[in-house]
Amino acid sequence: MRSRPIAVLFILACIAVVTAAAHAQGTRHDSSASQPSEANVQAIVACLSQGREAVMVPHFHCEPYGVGAGFAQSEKMPVALSDADWNQVCRSTDDPRHLPGDIIKRIAARKDAIAPSGIRIIGGIFCGDIDLVGLDLPYSVVIDYALVNGHLDARNLRMRGDLSFEHTLILGNLLLNRAHVDGSVYGGSSFIDQLLVNDSLIDGTWWQSDSLILSDTQFHRSSFSGDLRLDNSAFTQLSVLSTNIGGTLGLNNSEARCAYHINSSSMNYFTASGAGFGRMQAVPQEADIEYPWWDRTLSLTKTRELFDSPAVQPMVTTALRIATAPRPHRVQRNLASGVMRGCERTSESAYAEFYLFDSNVRSASCITLFAWLAPKQPRPAEADPVSILALNGTRVTGNLIVDLAGAGGANPPPGSDGYNLTVGKHKLEAIGASAGALIYNFDDEAAPYFTYIDGLNFDRIHNAAPACTGDMVQLATQVELPSSDKVLRWLEKNKAPSSQPFAAFAAAFERAGESAVNLRVGRQTYDLCAKTARFATLRWLAAVTGQCPDRDESADPAPTAATEQDLAQHPGDIPASGPAPSRGILASITNNGVDLAMLAFNWGLYGLADYGLRPAKVVWSILITVVVFALWFWLRLRVVGFEPKREDGAPSTAAPDIWPLGFLFLFDRLLPVYHIRDEHYAISKFYRPAARGELKAASAGSAPKPMSVLGCKVSVLPISEAQTRHVEKWLVVLRVIGAIFTIFLVAAIASLTK
Repeated sequence: MRSRPIAVLFILACIAVVTAAAHAQGTRHDSSASQPSEANVQAIVACLSQGREAVMVPHFHCEPYGVGAGFAQSEKMPVALSDADWNQVCRSTDDPRHLPGDIIKRIAARKDAIAPSGIRIIGGIFCGDIDLVGLDLPYSVVIDYALVNGHLDARNLRMRGDLSFEHTLILGNLLLNRAHVDGSVYGGSSFIDQLLVNDSLIDGTWWQSDSLILSDTQFHRSSFSGDLRLDNSAFTQLSVLSTNIGGTLGLNNSEARCAYHINSSSMNYFTASGAGFGRMQAVPQEADIEYPWWDRTLSLTKTRELFDSPAVQPMVTTALRIATAPRPHRVQRNLASGVMRGCERTSESAYAEFYLFDSNVRSASCITLFAWLAPKQPRPAEADPVSILALNGTRVTGNLIVDLAGAGGANPPPGSDGYNLTVGKHKLEAIGASAGALIYNFDDEAAPYFTYIDGLNFDRIHNAAPACTGDMVQLATQVELPSSDKVLRWLEKNKAPSSQPFAAFAAAFERAGESAVNLRVGRQTYDLCAKTARFATLRWLAAVTGQCPDRDESADPAPTAATEQDLAQHPGDIPASGPAPSRGILASITNNGVDLAMLAFNWGLYGLADYGLRPAKVVWSILITVVVFALWFWLRLRVVGFEPKREDGAPSTAAPDIWPLGFLFLFDRLLPVYHIRDEHYAISKFYRPAARGELKAASAGSAPKPMSVLGCKVSVLPISEAQTRHVEKWLVVLRVIGAIFTIFLVAAIASLTK
């Protein structure tokens, strides 16, 4: 029963939106129905024919080239223009500021009358759609500081100059389809409802910084000889698809409500310092209705003026109303689970997505001070929104520069509640990305984010704190090779079931002439842990060693289509999760005996020689074993010496030759392959220290014999036959251990040689 009032509210909201849109459309038709007098048009043409500017504020007057902007700024045109003001202008046919949408076509029809400086109209009020469809203009068109009550339609436009709409409010869409502009496009500090650039060619640069594009922003299958600059701009979604940019794609300090999708494009530079998302907001008295909204751009002076302008505020309010309207259950079922509000018609995703996919950056890509989607304030106890920075399939010929450390003091300290709430909601995804050099700030251990890295490939690796400034890249710290420990700690953030990143970093270290043993050991340990986790009977071993992460708890908390596809390519690398199989230990050993034996061997090789990468490590194991057995024989078994068997022909009455049971003896018995002394293997008796009472009660026939132990004179007596058999058993144990050491040492040397 509760769904019925919600459905009613949703229907009422939709009716309100449709009514508002119809009213706006009706206003456009009404305003454009009243055409200005031909005399006004003639006055503008006469001004333009002199190479001057037609300035429409506070009234029409003709000014020299470049002077009109000052008049528009003094009148705060168009951001201070109220609805009543521009509607009054459009209702009057005598007001010279009343400009019809086809005025540029009417002016262009008089080709001989226009000076080479082109059509320059400053501060105009265009009462309807601006029609540039199919025009072939030999000069520039400038409509700066204007208000356009409709669309700017430039389909099939051919222009041999510049197109400028700076400081302009376009209350409809800008459509630039199949167009060719020989010059540049200037749209700084402008407002557009929707920007659609498809199959177009711009021979210059597209400058549109400090702007607000309320809905979708598309650059599809287009080409720019220069830059595409959208710095300090705000939009709901930016989509750059199959587009070639000869210069820089600049997104510094830009902000999107839903997503950045840059796919299958090429550019010379890519800069995104301070780019990212805004903050989640909540509807008052509706705690369950949360939506992403702009945050940082609202504090910028130029974009704030666009948000607050009277002509734009109704459109922003309508967008906010749509994003916060209650969703009936019927509508909710038709949406993908968890789609963020306001993003249903753009990204259609539950995540805030910054995607740089399958693109080619010819020189350098720089991403620093990335702005993750922030939670609402006060911070909720439940899950925060998830934001993803993904570089899948991107190829950077030069430097791939990334710094996710954030501003100083901006991150909660590791281990705090804020850190634990945040770390699973910030994801860096790089699948199949490649670069000539990876410059990364590995000193970001306090930054709360996790990674999904697989198929990473680069030639060089550097550690630095970079800064992106326009087209320039400044390094705040000296570029240096990171320590392998820092890289290993960074790789601990990775949730991908792949050890490939270890190999990529190891290869880069070796190309730099540095040892990569730690990284190669880390890779083999990762693979060994993954194999061990498949066996319920050996999971305790992974836990005891402390080398294996808990893969069940480390699952990717924000799986995307790309990560799911990557997981499908590694079915054998995904450790078993959930409860252990019901089969017993005996069945596991019977069915997987060979695998279990190999796992045990590899764990032993890891413990003794780091998989053969450090064969010298076996020496320490041998020394420790010899010392432990020496203490065992001396202190526990109380055996300190032995008497070798007499040579044939030696007199039986000769004094016994007692040798110390020391380190050399134990080493020789541990590794009999060396066979250092024959006497160590032909033993007649073992001797122990004589007690004080035995020294006093000794008879002539059983008197203790003197020997030297570690430089000290000790009186010893032979042990009994039962004790001798016990000692010989321990010597067998020592020999078995030595055989194991020999096997692992041979395997280690073979692995190192390979």
